[in-house]
Amino acid sequence: MRNTLVTSAVIVITILSLVGCSSGGSDSTTSSENTLTGTIIDAPVQGLGYSTATQSGFTDENGNFKYKSAEYVTFKLGTLDLGTVLANATITPLTLAGDTSLGSISTKAKNIAMLLQNLDQNRSDTSKITLSSALKDHNFSGYDLNNTNLEASMSVLLGTVSGSIDQINNTVITQESANTAMSNYLKTYFAGTYTGKVTVIENYIPGFSCYNYDNYSVNIASNGNDFNITSPVNINGTERNVIHTTSALESSTLDFVHAASPINDYALKMEITKFDGKTMTGYYYLKNDSVGTLCKGKYSLEKL
Repeated sequence: MRNTLVTSAVIVITILSLVGCSSGGSDSTTSSENTLTGTIIDAPVQGLGYSTATQSGFTDENGNFKYKSAEYVTFKLGTLDLGTVLANATITPLTLAGDTSLGSISTKAKNIAMLLQNLDQNRSDTSKITLSSALKDHNFSGYDLNNTNLEASMSVLLGTVSGSIDQINNTVITQESANTAMSNYLKTYFAGTYTGKVTVIENYIPGFSCYNYDNYSVNIASNGNDFNITSPVNINGTERNVIHTTSALESSTLDFVHAASPINDYALKMEITKFDGKTMTGYYYLKNDSVGTLCKGKYSLEKL
């Protein structure tokens, strides 16, 4: 059996989260010990209410919120509950709606994006969404995030809040426009180069070895509703060959097919356990068409 060298991805596990305190937000916490920082993005949303079992407050100018490991977080716009999910380093309207792909976005996720973008106090700054403090206690009773006709309420809503919010723009952003803006931002947010090291867990075939690597890169580029993912692999100590695939955002398994002979009888499968725009972690399997799985390893990559 030929010795084969695979480079499949991983750095130290950074568990999708930043450790520490967010700045500029208003928060009430029971303890700062082991407090993690997450971000909610359509673009990053400032001024959105949140609460966990131990943390609560409003997201800061970077869209950051605090949580502890394994906690659930609830986000609220005034009195409107946007959703409760397992707290993580990155939360999006898709997360709050339970969606799994940019290619199939639910009414709830689109409506969340539409509300946030319409109520943005500074629409000229497309890098973030700023919610006025006047919205913290606003009564949103009667608003149903699953309502396919919620767009019809936007004009009335903007007229209602315009008297108490400076610089509010009364021009309605449609659900379609809000969804496009959100999707385009998320594609850019998740795309990029992720680097780290690979750790082999087990080699299955005698005479065949996969190896650990300290510096491995995977490039993820936006491609419509999907992402093109390119990963290099060494076979028999030759120059790295490129393998690639296209996968939906939340896909749990990526099948990489080698693009050029003489290595087209090999395939790399990556099972993604975490992919949040900051880190990418999971397991990989190198396979051969003739003999099956050659080795298994784990990877944990950080975005450059």
